[in-house]
Amino acid sequence: MKSDLIKVVQSKDLSNYTSMLYAPAKFGKTTFAVNMFGQKGLILAWEIGYKGIKGAMAVPMRRWSDCSKLTRQLKDEKVKDKFNVLIIDTMDLMYEAALAQILAINNVDSINKIGFGQGYTQLDNLIKNQLLEWQRLGYSIFVISHSINREEEVMMADGTIETIEKYVPTLNKRCFNLVNKFVDNIFFGNILIDNEGKEQRTLFTRETINYKAGSRFKYLPDRLPLDSDKVNEAIEEALRKEDDSEIEKIIELEDEYGTDKLKLAIKECCLNNVKKIAYLNGILKNWKDKTLDEIKSEKLSENQRELNYTQQDLEIAEYDWVNEDED
Repeated sequence: MKSDLIKVVQSKDLSNYTSMLYAPAKFGKTTFAVNMFGQKGLILAWEIGYKGIKGAMAVPMRRWSDCSKLTRQLKDEKVKDKFNVLIIDTMDLMYEAALAQILAINNVDSINKIGFGQGYTQLDNLIKNQLLEWQRLGYSIFVISHSINREEEVMMADGTIETIEKYVPTLNKRCFNLVNKFVDNIFFGNILIDNEGKEQRTLFTRETINYKAGSRFKYLPDRLPLDSDKVNEAIEEALRKEDDSEIEKIIELEDEYGTDKLKLAIKECCLNNVKKIAYLNGILKNWKDKTLDEIKSEKLSENQRELNYTQQDLEIAEYDWVNEDED
């Protein structure tokens, strides 16, 4: 059974996740990215925000064709060894370059002149496919944008609608929706004033009615200082808590469904290459009223697998698949 299990080790380094940071001008967004990723981060400089930042590595980007040129270079193994994060500074200007490319391809001066909304589909696909290609080459993406305060209507607890001011990225809404689905984290940066009147540059990680933000790290604090070391420490602690929580959940599932069903469900997770507690829980819920023999027979019939569950050695007690130390 041990050979069937695939252990996923969550990285405790932000460089292995796709993230977005938006904040006011001169907040220190590019500086933070350089400090966070060091020499492993390559700035795709759609705007010149890196000059004066010690240690910054950047490539100027002016038009969409530069993306193709860059991609060819990024395929080089020597380049892959040197960099692992692409810092898009800013996504707003990359979007404008993509839009100009679509207009040129279709020989129009407005995207609305491309019939049946096909222009927007082409634009979305152009950006999405480029980001995915970079990611498939092994690079993480760090997206930078500016912030703006806009009025939005929100429904209050009593059902009434009120207009509030909310910080959002300056990024085109359509492009933001695309990026939002792509990234693991959206950090909003702003300056707070402490009790002594000193400025505190702060990252916000959870959305409220006053700003957009979010993170896949369940236990990441709502606020973090704009400090690369402290952000990585917070991520490490958040993942440690997540591991502890998953171990507790597995123990609860064993108590509720029994050891044998839990072992079979873990095997099913591995066969489907899904390593999430929610998926494991869903399998066990579906099997709640079934016997072990019924489950084994059903799986053999459904998937036509050449696996004999009744003869498999399912002993996994000595293999800590959640919390095993890295080699």
